[in-house]
Amino acid sequence: MRVIASAYHVAETENKKLVLVWKNDTDCNCSYRELFNLPENIQGIVVNGFFPKKFLKLIPTIMGKNRFFTDKDIKLWKEKNKAHEFLSKPENIYIRTCETLYKTTDEHFPPLDYTIFHPVSAISDSLPKIFDHTNLIGIHIRRTDNIASIENSPLELFMKNMDREMDENNGNCIFFIASDDSESKSLLLKRYGSKHIFTRTGIELSRAEQNGIRDAYIDLLCLSKCSKIYGSYWSSFGRCAAHIGNIPLIICKK
Repeated sequence: MRVIASAYHVAETENKKLVLVWKNDTDCNCSYRELFNLPENIQGIVVNGFFPKKFLKLIPTIMGKNRFFTDKDIKLWKEKNKAHEFLSKPENIYIRTCETLYKTTDEHFPPLDYTIFHPVSAISDSLPKIFDHTNLIGIHIRRTDNIASIENSPLELFMKNMDREMDENNGNCIFFIASDDSESKSLLLKRYGSKHIFTRTGIELSRAEQNGIRDAYIDLLCLSKCSKIYGSYWSSFGRCAAHIGNIPLIICKK
């Protein structure tokens, strides 16, 4: 989503056509069309299953030399503050990345705007009614394959902040827990009780499953509706939710 948001603003600023190639694979096995609608001036192409390497190798040949860019190139652009220099060229380019195309402080492009994403009705109708609560605080605990989050954002740090919120609000708060770790959810529920903990149960956690991506997106939108988020280190999930809801994000890092 952050890639699409930044690419959209580049295309709008530079008066270019944006073509989105969305690949369904084990990392994200769900079409964006099952999640959200995009502005009509974005041409979307969904590739199901394996993305042939021979196709990727042909792209530079088809588009010309030095017009195929990856994460490494984008990080270099941003380090040298030269994103605009590359993105404003008149030639067609192909970018394969999970990074924003420019720094959020880049004066040549506007801040990321997530209002271009409109959840489909099947998603928006699935949002719990709990989000009418006035003091709902989001907790995002990233685990599984994210070693940096596991090492730098232990559960104890989240509980320390949650204890402080409970004290400051005289116990009048509810925590929405979004996590890919069922054990963390269970421990927090045991510590604070169902009166103060809300989490979606029975959800699919695998990114290789379509329902796993749908459930993750619903959790993302739920986090965005909280008053603030306590998030995990080295995870874009919490940052994206904070951007969507325009709410504070506090990273729990030791």
